[in-house]
Amino acid sequence: MSILKVLPARRRLGRSEHAEYYTEEGKITLSGGDPVLEDTVRGNSRGSKITYFTDDDRLIIDGATPAWNITPSGAANQPEPPQPLGLIV
Repeated sequence: MSILKVLPARRRLGRSEHAEYYTEEGKITLSGGDPVLEDTVRGNSRGSKITYFTDDDRLIIDGATPAWNITPSGAANQPEPPQPLGLIV
């Protein structure tokens, strides 16, 4: 399943085996098959379940694992410790 949102200065692509869209809540959930949300502004997010709220641009990632961050200069930074209940971006 793929979900694509394109704006003039931003592109988001969400992929997973299963997706649900709740129109009243403005909520999209991605689960199954290593869900990923690729965002040209904020970078990529992965977890066992990704929940995106369209009304306020909020993102909740359950089961996130820390990853190496590469700075524009190419230097690697160690990741922050994982959040126990998910990561809110």
